[in-house]
Amino acid sequence: MSDEGITLVELIIAMLVGVIVSGLTVLILVNTWGTQKDVVSESLATTRGQLVASTLERSMRNALAFDVSADGTTLRVRTSLNDNLVCQGFAISAAAGAQFIQTSSTLPAAGTWPVWQSDVAVHGSAPFITRTLNGVAYNFDLTTDGARVHFAGTTTGRNLTGVTAPCW
Repeated sequence: MSDEGITLVELIIAMLVGVIVSGLTVLILVNTWGTQKDVVSESLATTRGQLVASTLERSMRNALAFDVSADGTTLRVRTSLNDNLVCQGFAISAAAGAQFIQTSSTLPAAGTWPVWQSDVAVHGSAPFITRTLNGVAYNFDLTTDGARVHFAGTTTGRNLTGVTAPCW
């Protein structure tokens, strides 16, 4: 037997091992990219949801008066942000997602407000906004490619005077 080269069987085995290792490497990379995409999507949804929640909470902390619609989809707030009287509206609809408006005059009808975050949805059968003693509880989801990110909390008004004009 001479050692002048490799046999066909050895070549086939070497190629088979190479294909298996390459296939496993590609599979790992594809799974990593998919996981990274889901993580980035959920991270962005979390950031956007925190923006919605913090804006709503800031509005309520500075509220002079607020009103929650009977179906729990709309919150209207009169605030004293930065010593300016401001009318703000928050709404969720299945068609538009989260809507937000800020004005110094009377708020228009909720369906006409600009879309703020399109991937916001009501969480299950719970209303978006529920009135509490001196504030509200909010409950919503942000949808992503991978999952829904849930947000819930409560906030109260500190300086409620009950004066609604000119907001509504």
